[in-house]
Amino acid sequence: MRRTLRAAMVGITVVAAALPAAAQTPKDSRVAEPAQQQANPQPWSIACSGRGNSAELACTASQTLVAKNTGQRALAVSIWRNTQAAGGYMARFSLPHGVSLPDGIELGIDQAQRTRHVIAVADQNGSYAVVPLDEARINAMKRGSILNVRVKGATGDEVILQLSLAGFTAALAKL
Repeated sequence: MRRTLRAAMVGITVVAAALPAAAQTPKDSRVAEPAQQQANPQPWSIACSGRGNSAELACTASQTLVAKNTGQRALAVSIWRNTQAAGGYMARFSLPHGVSLPDGIELGIDQAQRTRHVIAVADQNGSYAVVPLDEARINAMKRGSILNVRVKGATGDEVILQLSLAGFTAALAKL
């Protein structure tokens, strides 16, 4: 069974059905509906930090999906500038427990074909995939409206988490 969790945005936090609950439900269960909240036209937040007296700031653009019933993080993405990466940007996708690690994640913008990426690390806080963002993907994200992140739950159910790309171009310009 495939579940699509498209969230309504509230501030910089997005409210959606829980991934672990979706991963543990029987295959014949219904798709959980997202909370009906007023959408935020700018779901991306920017955070910057510096080291000591350095004038150089390291900034990230991020967006988080939170389960409405538990408040648990279902997905968070952080994007930062990295001159070593093709295209100059990297993204870290932070997932909760309950995802199938060998299946990795698949990323797709709007209805475009998804690309598969490995989940590189798992620890007591969840699991993480770090993905270089090449110029073609950055441009597609600037033009797109939804970033689809597909994972498989522990029971094999496919779960698609959807991040809004509204305001992505403006957020990227601040990095």
